Amino acid sequence: MIIASSMCWKWTRRHIVVVTAFLSCFCQIRPLLNARPATRVLVLYAVGTQADDTEWTGPLYAQLVQNLLGHFEVSTTVKSLGAYRRGDLDRHDLTIYLGVVYDDPLPGDFRKDALATSKTLLWVDFNLWQIAWSGDADEQADNPAFVRRFGIRFLEMDGSGYPEIRYRGRQFRKNQNDPTLGRVSIVDPAKAHEVAVAVRPPNYAIPYITQAANLWYVSDNPFDDVIACDRYFAFADALHDVLGISHPESHRAIVRIEDVHPLASTARLRAIGELCESLKVPFCVSVIPEYRDPLGSNNNGVGRVVKMTDVPEFIAALRYLEQCGGQLLMHGYTHQLDEIPNPLNGVTAEDAEFYRKTSDTDDGLPVPGDSAKWARGRVNAGLSLFRRSRLIPVGWNTPHYVASVTDYLQFARMFRLFVDRGQYYSADSAGNLHTMDQAAPYVLTDIYGCLRVPETLGYIHQNPGAGEPTANMPEDIARSAAAYMGVRDGWAGFFYHWYLDPDYLREAVLKIKALGYEFVPPTSVKSARNSNNFTGLHSRNQKAEGRNDAHNRRRF
Repeated sequence: MIIASSMCWKWTRRHIVVVTAFLSCFCQIRPLLNARPATRVLVLYAVGTQADDTEWTGPLYAQLVQNLLGHFEVSTTVKSLGAYRRGDLDRHDLTIYLGVVYDDPLPGDFRKDALATSKTLLWVDFNLWQIAWSGDADEQADNPAFVRRFGIRFLEMDGSGYPEIRYRGRQFRKNQNDPTLGRVSIVDPAKAHEVAVAVRPPNYAIPYITQAANLWYVSDNPFDDVIACDRYFAFADALHDVLGISHPESHRAIVRIEDVHPLASTARLRAIGELCESLKVPFCVSVIPEYRDPLGSNNNGVGRVVKMTDVPEFIAALRYLEQCGGQLLMHGYTHQLDEIPNPLNGVTAEDAEFYRKTSDTDDGLPVPGDSAKWARGRVNAGLSLFRRSRLIPVGWNTPHYVASVTDYLQFARMFRLFVDRGQYYSADSAGNLHTMDQAAPYVLTDIYGCLRVPETLGYIHQNPGAGEPTANMPEDIARSAAAYMGVRDGWAGFFYHWYLDPDYLREAVLKIKALGYEFVPPTSVKSARNSNNFTGLHSRNQKAEGRNDAHNRRRF
């Protein structure tokens, strides 16, 4: 025992310096080890001048942020910066400030809390200078407290243009319609580092996303002017690290066969099924259950209506697609609106159904007489045709991706799964609606309650058109898919119209698979808030809502 004690004492003395150093380091990293993922998130948005464009942008962008947060298990509170109360930052694990209004004055309590809180603060776009500078903003004098705390300086708004964003080894793009970025410099690398970098030729680079202690700074609004391969996807992935909620690396893909209606070529549909089966690729099929051409635009002036139940060969072709690995989606009821051009010619698959459009480029308005009952009535009419055909749609795809808020809320009550993009709205003080669509980079539950399977790559088309400034061929789709590999659990989702050359479909699928994506069926999707698969239709509240969807839970 005496010998053992002596040996222990000698060992301790030899290593005492090492142990002391370890304890010192452990004390420094202990806060990181004890850090918890964010569960309570506050989103603050700036509100601009009444009757100015900026008065509605903040609430709209806040919705898009809230949708992205629907990928994570968090609770979210959204309010305007004017409603901020002292201590709000400390009452939440993460606060996201959307500074989308230039030089919008920051409340004193918010400025003080931003410099004092130990909670995470994500700052997007403008107005960082209001805490980074001291005295007269025109003098651009550093606020020593800001620099000391965060290890960065805010320099200026830089309009010289940085079209490329590099993040996680991938290249993203920034639309140069607005080249401006907030420019910061890192003065203390122990506290701050670049997460993403903005680059312009030949070799100029500045931070695009910066982590500085508990402050994250994004140097523009990533929701603005989104294009293919956009930096928006880098921002969406960075939210994992901002929140401290990492998801496993997983790259899935989904392909949708689009605008399949009762007059579609059954031979072509069968060929598509055979092609997908040969490629070992599951797929989904957007089915419009009733074809209408009330003005006779495509039928020599004679109106025409064809229901799926009128064409047994069509039903047989859909069953064959299911045998080949396809899953059916309901793509509206008629994919057009009654007997009016909306906006083109009143023909199924060419016009919108759940929103009034007078041109391809206008924002549109809710349909006259739009209501929850009206929307449910159209959906149930289409479901009745599916039932009579003994077919079951696993989810929904909104025609032309546009519907009113009222309609979206009804879709979410009737379906669980959405393989499309959502449209989101904000009203100005005059009551005018402003809108923006959003591509989900990963599976998320949006503000309407829709569980969205991402469509990130658009659709295959050879020629530019309204809202499509360039073609989108398989090589273009693959280029975007390569960038989206930078999203750790991102998706490559695209759609293909059944009447196009099948070689385009083959080429796109093979290129995406070669990148490392795995094609999956839509029913493989799970919600961030629920471990159960989300498939088929909702069954809750059917009696109260007067619905009769029981047939969608029966097996024929």
